[in-house]
Amino acid sequence: MKLKTKTRILCGCGSVVSLVILVLCGSIFYMTRDGRIAKDPEKIADEAGFDLPAYTIVSKFDNMERHTSAWSNYTWKLQLKKPLSEKDIKNLKKLVEKNAKWTYNPDNHTYDYHSEENERYLSITIDAVEGKVTMDYEWLDFLA
Repeated sequence: MKLKTKTRILCGCGSVVSLVILVLCGSIFYMTRDGRIAKDPEKIADEAGFDLPAYTIVSKFDNMERHTSAWSNYTWKLQLKKPLSEKDIKNLKKLVEKNAKWTYNPDNHTYDYHSEENERYLSITIDAVEGKVTMDYEWLDFLA
């Protein structure tokens, strides 16, 4: 075989292998997206469009050591280090006005976010008076 033909065959095989590797890596990255988000409260808040102020973790629960369910779940309980600022409250009010997934409950002064789509559930409750934040992130984990 001529050198030019061998070079073309090798380049073609290399391109196919590179494409397969790229698709495989992209698929793994996409399929593990929810796990990466659920492990970080700031990423969960970002999903809801909220900039989470400084906080301490009160508790964290996950069911990642389960053996029977394909539903993965992380629950975070946080305490804000400082009360919500006027800017934070203003941003939350804007979210309530612009995004139907956000609501405000004046009886207990909480801002709530609920989203359920594409086999994934996200819930955030922010107590504007006590500075407590509860986050639930649940998804159907195809890798379970």
